[in-house]
Formats: sequence, structure tokens, C-alpha cells
Amino acid sequence: MLDGVRHKIKYRLSKEYRREVDALEEIKRTFTQLPRCQPYVIVANPDYGEGEYQATITMPAIDLLAWVNAKLESGSPLYTDKVFLPLLRDWLRDAEESGSEQSRFPAIAYEVIEREIKDWIEKGLTTVYCPSCASEIQGFHKAEKDRWNAGNSLYFWTDNWVCPAGHLLYRRNEWMHINRLSHRIDTRNW
Repeated sequence: MLDGVRHKIKYRLSKEYRREVDALEEIKRTFTQLPRCQPYVIVANPDYGEGEYQATITMPAIDLLAWVNAKLESGSPLYTDKVFLPLLRDWLRDAEESGSEQSRFPAIAYEVIEREIKDWIEKGLTTVYCPSCASEIQGFHKAEKDRWNAGNSLYFWTDNWVCPAGHLLYRRNEWMHINRLSHRIDTRNW
């Protein structure tokens, strides 16, 4: 009861809290309006608009559900994970069990898996479809292009993945900044 009273008072007094609660309700409403999940989920596609993937990347819904459950059990500290993972679990749990149909991953929750897709591809957990070859790709060539650095602490390169026929599947500009100490600390006597 006390939580209900606290919520009501906070909701009336705090504009930021109202915005957060309303946003969460909108996200939940979006998930309730999603069509039923199919056995396979498209996790990346040029249509998502991030510009990195030029191929269609699919993953079995059951494998994606296992990843979501493991992520929930690990107690992920990210706020977006705490919001989206339970909703994704419910959506994936109700997935069709047979067939070859595909569902599009909910765009509203894309940031939750965005940082994982590249690892899933490298581990072979996904299917990569090259639109130029019109076929599934079993192996691809990874190359770093345009590698250069600014001094000894800032490095830039472009990751390119191409199919055996030479069609671009993935491209991302990467960079790494190394913060170096300007002096050495003598730790021998610690």
C-alpha cells in the first residue's frame, strides 16, 4: 500500500518520474501489440538503419530466449536491459515451435542486442544471408581496412566482412583511445 501512495505522490510531483512511467507504459503497450514470435527472429538487417549490416542475420527464437534468460540471471546492471529483457522473454517464450517463418526483432529493443550480434555471428549462433548472392553464407572473410593512428594513443580502423563472392556483409568504423600515464609509478615496494 505504501508503494502505491509513494508512486502516486511521486507521479504528481515529479515531471521526470511521470515521463519515465509514461515511457515504460508505452514500451509495454508496444510489446503487447507485437505479432506472435515465429521460430526464427531477424536480429539484423539493412532495414534496421544502423548501416553496419548489409546482410540479413537470423537466429532461432529458442536460442535468443536462452540468451535472454542467461542475461536476466546474471543481473545485468544496464537500465535498458532491466526494462526490455523481461518483455523480450515473454515475447520469445510464446514463439511458434515449428516452421521456417521469421519475425522481425522489435526495433524498440534493438539496443539490447546490438552489442551482441557480432559475437553471435562469430560463434556461429546465427544464420547469415547475403542478399547479393541470394544464399546463406557459411564462411566469410574478415579484414581490417583503413588502419591508421594519431600518435601512439589513438587508433582507427574499419572492420569489413565479405562473403566468398566478395559482397560486403558488415562494415563498421572502429576506434580505440589508450590513456597512458605521463609518468611511471614505482610499485616495486608496495
